[in-house]
Amino acid sequence: MNETESNILIKDITLGFFNAINANIICTNDVYEISIPEKYCHIFKNKIFSITFDSKIKSKMDFELITPGSDTLSHIINLCKTKGPITKGFIKNSTLKNNSFGIRFYFYIKFDGIYSFTELDYVDLDLNTAELLDIKDELLFNSKIEIEHLDFESMPSLYMKATKSIRKKFETDEKKIINSLLKEKENESAKINSEYNQMIDEVEKNIKTNENKFLSDKDTHNLYDEAMEKIHKIRHEQTTMSDTISAKYKSTLSYTLIGIVIFQY
Repeated sequence: MNETESNILIKDITLGFFNAINANIICTNDVYEISIPEKYCHIFKNKIFSITFDSKIKSKMDFELITPGSDTLSHIINLCKTKGPITKGFIKNSTLKNNSFGIRFYFYIKFDGIYSFTELDYVDLDLNTAELLDIKDELLFNSKIEIEHLDFESMPSLYMKATKSIRKKFETDEKKIINSLLKEKENESAKINSEYNQMIDEVEKNIKTNENKFLSDKDTHNLYDEAMEKIHKIRHEQTTMSDTISAKYKSTLSYTLIGIVIFQY
């Protein structure tokens, strides 16, 4: 997904959320004044605030640029993780004569590990045929679109298909990251094991060196006991370090549904 597509998606999710919670939205020169219901004020800190999606906007107004990691978008994603909103809209430039309806599933993709990343993406499906849709035009929100006549019994199967589709889309990236991490882990483990094995070799060499000396039986036993204790400690440290490395390179990739749009196209 390129930067332009990402910005459009962020805009869709942000405005879609505010539409879903019945916020009042006024757009002036690409700056959006948002007035939210009272029950959300403790989350967004203010009842009325301004945002924009265009980094080139220069204004005397106090507004927040909505980008990945911005406070407002983070609040929206966290809210949607627990209860993603269902909104309504239509595709810009579509004639709407066919009376066709689609469903858009928004996903928040998060990779946790030594290298972490987050991504926003979506899957469009035809509501009736369940076919994947390749929608290029902008999705515009409109709460007045009638959807009461639509059959939503297939919603669970549509969600499953959307989940499979989004997983397949990121499958290649996931494999590349995991293979890269596995190689780094193997290299670090090999280095650590080599260092500890060298330490054990030095202990064993020390035994052989002292074996050639004329030692009493008691001294010989003490020599072996001390050596075995040192090797045991080294092996224990090696195991602990190995567990630490494994934990260091442990990773998870999650796909969280954060919103649904029923749209006419």
